Amino acid sequence: MISGAGQRQWSRSCANVCTTTGLGLADGQRDLGNQGIHQMDIARWFLGENELSPRVFAVGGRLGYIDDGTTPNTQIVYHDYPKAPLIF
Repeated sequence: MISGAGQRQWSRSCANVCTTTGLGLADGQRDLGNQGIHQMDIARWFLGENELSPRVFAVGGRLGYIDDGTTPNTQIVYHDYPKAPLIF
C-alpha cells in the first residue's frame, strides 16, 4: 500500500490509524460487490429488463477522511435502461 509518506505494509492493526472499521479491498468489495449486485438484479427484474444496460456510469472514491485508509467508501452506479434509470 502506498501512503503519502511512502510504502506501508497493510495490517489489521490499521484500525488504530484509519477512521473506518473497514478492512482492505482484499477482504471484500463493500456494499456494491457483496450485496449490491443482487439488489441491482432485483431492481432490473422489477423494470422487466433481462439484458445488461446499454450504458453504465460509475463514480466513487474515499471521501470525507484524511487518514491512511485506501478502501473506497462511496460509489454511485448509474445504469441507463430505456424504461427507467437504475441508480445504486
